[in-house]
Amino acid sequence: MKAIKYNVQLKIETKDPKKELQKVGGLLILRFARDERKYREQLSNILQGKSKVIEVDGIKATLTDTTLEVDGIKFRKLINVRKFIDEVAEKYEAKCGPLNKSDSLYTKQCEGKGVKIYVNIKLERIKPVKKEEKQEKKEEKSEEKKESESKS
Repeated sequence: MKAIKYNVQLKIETKDPKKELQKVGGLLILRFARDERKYREQLSNILQGKSKVIEVDGIKATLTDTTLEVDGIKFRKLINVRKFIDEVAEKYEAKCGPLNKSDSLYTKQCEGKGVKIYVNIKLERIKPVKKEEKQEKKEEKSEEKKESESKS
């Protein structure tokens, strides 16, 4: 079985990205982050104009004049990625085109009232641990047990 991760990059073009971050920040970032307090602190810094970046648990959101870019959202199954994209599009009342597919990249574009959403999904293969490494670990554990038994 192939183990795959889907890394999602989301780019939202709008007139007021701060307002959009406030509107969908929980959907885009907070739901994947473990540290809610850190997210709230960084969000308040952005709203006050002190910062342009939120980075929580590997998820990075960057604000520019007209765009909000979110990177680092990971899924294990493509169906979950599709559900997430549909949820975001529904939040903006946007209509989406088909999911375009190339070798290791999926793309999707959605458009709504004053909002354009671009989604890039990169495939990342998770390599399983080799059998040799597993055997070495087992040998190390058995050696440790023998040493601890001989000491007692």
